[in-house]
Amino acid sequence: MSNYRDAISDDDFAARLTARLDAQAAALDDDTLQRLAANRMRVVAAAPVKRRPGAQWLFAPAGACAMAMVAAVVLMQTPVTLTADHPREFSEIDLLSSSEQFEMLEDLDFYAWLDSNAQNF
Repeated sequence: MSNYRDAISDDDFAARLTARLDAQAAALDDDTLQRLAANRMRVVAAAPVKRRPGAQWLFAPAGACAMAMVAAVVLMQTPVTLTADHPREFSEIDLLSSSEQFEMLEDLDFYAWLDSNAQNF
């Protein structure tokens, strides 16, 4: 005993079913189509909006990476200007860059005493 579905392929069955449903939908009167459309709108409006948990955090890592890249570009594009307004910074840089003045670092107590007694001279 074979049934009707075994006699045709799945593609043929789907094509016949689609054609029959399309023909029946085209034969509906305007009153029925309006009621169906109104019911569909009512159901869609009443349906709760489903949000995936954590969807608001989906783009947080990408935003953090973008902000880090912007900060890096800004920092790299900002020129570093050393001016004479900061003589202490220059004196420290000069002190560390010259090898001759390392001897002075060994006698820091003497230079501290000299600085504190500079008014007596």
